[in-house]
Amino acid sequence: MIFRGRQILTHLIRSPYTWILVIALFLRLLFLNSLVHSAGTERLFQLSTDMRNYFGAAERIYRDFLFDHDGVLIFGPGYPTIIAILGAPFKMSAVAILTCQVLLSSVFTVLMAALTMTLTGRKSVGLVAGGLSAASLLAILYASFLWSETVFMLLVATSLFLLIEGMRCQRRWLCALSGALLGVAILTRSMAQGLPFMFVVIGIVYLWPIPLRQWRQVTHRLSGPLIAGAVALSISNAWVVRNYLVYDIPQVALASPMGLGKVNRLAMSSFEDIPYATADSLFVEKMRAHPDGFRKAIYTVGVSEFRRYVTERPWSMALLLARNGFKNMTAESTTSHMPTRFKGIYKYFARILGVPGIKYRGLVLACLGALILLIQRHYRALMILVLLYLYFGAIGAFAIDQGSRIFFPAQIASLGLMSVALVQVGAWARTGGRHIVCWLAKKRLRE
Repeated sequence: MIFRGRQILTHLIRSPYTWILVIALFLRLLFLNSLVHSAGTERLFQLSTDMRNYFGAAERIYRDFLFDHDGVLIFGPGYPTIIAILGAPFKMSAVAILTCQVLLSSVFTVLMAALTMTLTGRKSVGLVAGGLSAASLLAILYASFLWSETVFMLLVATSLFLLIEGMRCQRRWLCALSGALLGVAILTRSMAQGLPFMFVVIGIVYLWPIPLRQWRQVTHRLSGPLIAGAVALSISNAWVVRNYLVYDIPQVALASPMGLGKVNRLAMSSFEDIPYATADSLFVEKMRAHPDGFRKAIYTVGVSEFRRYVTERPWSMALLLARNGFKNMTAESTTSHMPTRFKGIYKYFARILGVPGIKYRGLVLACLGALILLIQRHYRALMILVLLYLYFGAIGAFAIDQGSRIFFPAQIASLGLMSVALVQVGAWARTGGRHIVCWLAKKRLRE
């Protein structure tokens, strides 16, 4: 028994996944420790409006098990509930909650490696993806803030991994579990509302090698993603019904129509050639004058104005959304909430490494990875990763001044594409190096 335990321990120590986890955990705890000393424990949840709303909603759930806080209406019940669960054993201690989130972020790096390896079929690509995730400056930053990105990405990545495993092993219960986690992800961030349909498309992509003549096998295999999508939609739509009954707002969260409202302001500013601040003031006045109140106006005015702009100027709106989406895909991360000592270090390494979401390096590497997968005829991995990448890029078109936060979840796909590129470039470099060495050796022999 002792010998068996030593074997397991030796295997764990030698496993590259263990080292990815250890490195990720070390870097995140190092940053969190610096943040605690710089900001102080009392200010950890006061660094932004979003953090205050998240924690206020979580405290309300923890103390009274009520979901009537504005933070729940704005963002959905998912993340505040998870914060309350994580913080309950520690009496809602800020340091304890963020430490738990750091652990979840570290686990995500290992999951990222496993998911990428499953999709591409190459262990080296998976390990590089895990390493990039562990060292991602954005991931380290967001894990130490009370923002929903870390938990959301873990939920989506786990859901996708379970879906693929469920289809591969033909286990429908795994697909149902995948749908349940995706439903929680939607309640955590409403930007995931399109993912149930995306999962069905991923299921069709996964069936790519099967001839359509074998319709029974196709429908049987496709039942997995259909179950996942149905479970996810059932969970999210139940909350939509609740919001409609309580607030007369048929939305998962108010964040979605708020995003449309910001796009409307940008459209007014662009089309009518007025400053964005002026457009913002006009919209706020219009919502305050709404007979159903400001909350309902955020939804009704936001949706109606967006529909009007799309109807009246479809091509102009399409161009505006595309331009805004590309801006968010290549946005630099904000450093306003960082400890002072880390700001310069972050910007320095960001320029050198080209972290995903910072300027164009991440985008170029992702495109190169997609091209390599196309050349190597790995169509399944190519289509799944590119579809997810484009999905989060499209969602970014409906957010203003979000920096890299809105596009950050695309790391689920972008890190896989970047890893393919880096591994292949490394292979080309090794091959080229050997050719150069052989050529030099032959040249010396001739001499």
